[in-house]
Amino acid sequence: MEILGWLANVFFFSGGFFKNPRLTIANYAFADMLYVVMYLSAGIWLAAISMMFAGVRSVLSLFLNEKQNKISVVVFTLIVSVIILTNMQHSADILILLAGACIGLSCYYRDSIIPFRVSTSISQVLWIVHSLIFGVYPMIFCCCIILATNIYALIVYTDAFKGFGRKRVCLENA
Repeated sequence: MEILGWLANVFFFSGGFFKNPRLTIANYAFADMLYVVMYLSAGIWLAAISMMFAGVRSVLSLFLNEKQNKISVVVFTLIVSVIILTNMQHSADILILLAGACIGLSCYYRDSIIPFRVSTSISQVLWIVHSLIFGVYPMIFCCCIILATNIYALIVYTDAFKGFGRKRVCLENA
């Protein structure tokens, strides 16, 4: 079933290049569900539950109004937190809890590219550490892809970095 993780990576990779966070969320939600199946088959229950709630929360964030979205982010993050805290199988599971909170924040910031990309990137660092501990290599690769594409999107789609490459070229030609 590891192949599902690698297939999910395609959706995580392509989703990271969209300028619109909502399109990114849609790709990530589908990929989350593929990882749920992979984690269930590997017996990593808390990761599967966390990914399932992240996927559902992401799908809801695409369709809910601002107030409903905020409520769903809080509710789903609290549910995942309670499940993880009451069923911790390993001390590293706290990383999933923190990553889930960051993913919840990214859903809340579905219309703001900088907070969306930053919170998504933080969640990926946490997932990388968790996946290293459990040896889930497709997820490590996936998180690296998501982290890289979100950093790329921050650089390409935000005003803070516009013209960064052009300034360097002008200095080199001087």
